[in-house]
Amino acid sequence: MARGQRAKILEHSGRLFSLRGIGATTIREIAESVGLNSGTLYHYFASKDDIASEILVGFLEDLSTEYERVSEREGTARENILELVRTSLRVAARHPYATEIYQNEQVGRLPSLPRYDDLMKSLSRCHETWDRVVRDGVARGELRADIGEHNFQRILRELVFMTVRWNRESLAEEAGSLAEVLTSGFLDGFATRPEAPAAAPGGHAAQGGGPAPSPGEPDAQGAEIARLRSDVEELKQVVETIRRDGAG
Repeated sequence: MARGQRAKILEHSGRLFSLRGIGATTIREIAESVGLNSGTLYHYFASKDDIASEILVGFLEDLSTEYERVSEREGTARENILELVRTSLRVAARHPYATEIYQNEQVGRLPSLPRYDDLMKSLSRCHETWDRVVRDGVARGELRADIGEHNFQRILRELVFMTVRWNRESLAEEAGSLAEVLTSGFLDGFATRPEAPAAAPGGHAAQGGGPAPSPGEPDAQGAEIARLRSDVEELKQVVETIRRDGAG
């Protein structure tokens, strides 16, 4: 019964913290949300900061453990990135509002929380796993080397956890499909790719009169280079936005 009550307190507190922030939420509001009086709540937690710490440390410890299982598996970079994204969404669904609280409080109240060191250790392990998966993909030639590995995985992680916020109510049911969309959209882009004109009978292009270029010929190569340059420019803009926001 005590464990069940603690879990109820954590869930209700998480919702209030994500909506109002830790600082603006009172113990009385948490207790009323759970159906307890303030004095009874103190039998379970010493303070609201203790509640917040347990929410965040529990989430990040669970996440880092699941991530390490992904990093130990064999697979292509794409398969491993997909599994990291899928794992992120699945674990976030098990820990309601933890990602939202972390995003809201990371530059404010977070460093003053009890067990902050434990929180940062688990967070560091999470980042190391992402770094390892991306770095190995670059080394094997499966990911591009002309984009900074750290920026690549940082931007993708931010998108993953914003997706949690946007899809909180349906996250448990849609984690798999959301992971597919995120991974495909990030690795492949959303724009359609230029295609060579359809060949008419006899091997000539339907409108051009000349032979349709094969994938290895200059026209196809030029289109691919142009697409890659466009992708790089888009990523540069996202990176610059993150840097500018961080500086502010």
